Amino acid sequence: MVTNYSIIHASIDVEVEQHYSCRNSFRANKVDVGSKTSYEFSEFVIKSSSAYNFRLVIFYRPPYSSEHNFYLSVFFTEFFNHIELLLLCKAPLFICEDFNIHLIAKKMVSQNLFMTYLSLLVFVNMSSKQRI
Repeated sequence: MVTNYSIIHASIDVEVEQHYSCRNSFRANKVDVGSKTSYEFSEFVIKSSSAYNFRLVIFYRPPYSSEHNFYLSVFFTEFFNHIELLLLCKAPLFICEDFNIHLIAKKMVSQNLFMTYLSLLVFVNMSSKQRI
C-alpha cells in the first residue's frame, strides 16, 4: 500500500481547491480520493461558469523501494483498470501524473508496453501537444 497517503492527498486537495476556487469562473468538486496497491489518486470535476466541465485526475506512483516494492506489472494492471472506468465518463479527461517511470530511455520491455497502451488510448502530452 502507498505510504504517506494522507499527507500527499491533503496537499493535492488544498492546492487544487485553492487554485480553482480562487477564480470566479471555476469550481473544483472532489469526486474521489484513494490508493491502490501501487499508486494513489485524487479525482476532481472542474466546473466553469460557461457550463464547460472536465475531469481532473492526479496520479502518484512512488518509485520502487524497500517500502514500495511492487513491480510495474501490478501498476499497469491497476492503472489501466482505473483508466477504463474513467473513460466511461462523458466529460473530457485531464490526467496529471508522476508515475516514476523513465519513459525517455525506452530500453525495457515494460516501458515500451506502457507507451503502447497510452498510445492506444490516444493520450496527448500537453507539454509537447503530441500524441503519446
